[in-house]
Amino acid sequence: MVGEPDLVKAKYSGQLNPVLRRDGSAVSKIFPIIVLTGIAIILVIVTFTWNPSSERSDCQTPKVITSCELDDHNFTIVVEKIDPDPTSVVKVQFILLNESDDIVPGGQGSLYDIYGLDFSNETTNLSFRDNDLDGKISGGDTILIKHQDFGGLASEGYRLLLKFETTGDPMNGGGTRLG
Repeated sequence: MVGEPDLVKAKYSGQLNPVLRRDGSAVSKIFPIIVLTGIAIILVIVTFTWNPSSERSDCQTPKVITSCELDDHNFTIVVEKIDPDPTSVVKVQFILLNESDDIVPGGQGSLYDIYGLDFSNETTNLSFRDNDLDGKISGGDTILIKHQDFGGLASEGYRLLLKFETTGDPMNGGGTRLG
């Protein structure tokens, strides 16, 4: 064990920078910094490992497979499949295009804007129906578009394009043709 006079000499010569404890043993001042740094690294690793947003990168555009049915007065776009995962309706934009690929007035917005709208209302031309009520576009969900002949926006030959807001890329290829 180093004696007290040796510690005093070492301290003043710059060779040692100890902290004296009551029992006379020396502990480095850097030890608490090493421990706290280790804890911080562990917390960062745990946070990134358990972060639910790491399930799918928001930079990857989901692909949607849809089909279209025409009943008496409405076009019904059915979401058959979405890959890789269901996506929040807030992140999906819809664009209704006519035969000339012009945007139909009133035919553009977020799925969130038309989420669950009452389609029996005469002023409602578009509605998104969330089949499982989870706030995401997923298989089995439908988009209803009222036909022009009945006061709506769409006609045969129009296309409904779904775009992923984060990337701006189309989710359903060139769009779903109506009719």
